[in-house]
Amino acid sequence: MSRYKAPTKKQVAAFKTAAHEYLSTLATAVDTDEYIIPTTAGALKITVYEDWLACRFDNVALAKAPGQVVFGNLNKWSGKWNWHGLDTIPAFRRALCGILDPQVQPH
Repeated sequence: MSRYKAPTKKQVAAFKTAAHEYLSTLATAVDTDEYIIPTTAGALKITVYEDWLACRFDNVALAKAPGQVVFGNLNKWSGKWNWHGLDTIPAFRRALCGILDPQVQPH
């Protein structure tokens, strides 16, 4: 198992830019690094960190229902659905696409 290597400032800037560019098409930031995205599994709060996305569903029962969150590692007790790593944005986009509220139109 490899040890965690902290990202460089350039990597952090690139990660945050990619995250904000995508998330801002779905919702307006509630705070500098926080978004709330409507999904078919309920509201999803997302916080952008240096090299990962902290995600949590408000309605855990709905998020863990069959057919809802099928990709990624959903914590079925807390509703956490975190995405780690500098290269996680594409996988997160694909997973989120499957549960976006149909009324959400990327802008």
